[in-house]
Amino acid sequence: MKNKRFELKQAQCYLQDKRGILSLDSVTVHDLRAYVRFKVQIGLKLQSTVTLFKVIRAFFSWCEKEEYIRVNPSIKVELPKVPKRIVEVLTTDEVYRMINAFSYRPI
Repeated sequence: MKNKRFELKQAQCYLQDKRGILSLDSVTVHDLRAYVRFKVQIGLKLQSTVTLFKVIRAFFSWCEKEEYIRVNPSIKVELPKVPKRIVEVLTTDEVYRMINAFSYRPI
């Protein structure tokens, strides 16, 4: 919960300081896209950027449901593609060596 509040506060500060937005219904798709670009430019990993933006998207969805805003601007924001990592796995030989290294005798 703490990270969600922190991220929403950071987004609010960015929108106020960098974009001059003071009201919730003034936020546009372009502003949110700029925020995503800003997060990437300051060196945040893509996966972290995507995760944090999902908090913002959920917030705007809630605002739309509660009728604080008429249209959710976060819906049209495309998030950066996170490259899939290929995890190195043990070879069959390495697995057998690990199994054979274990002693089944009680100490």
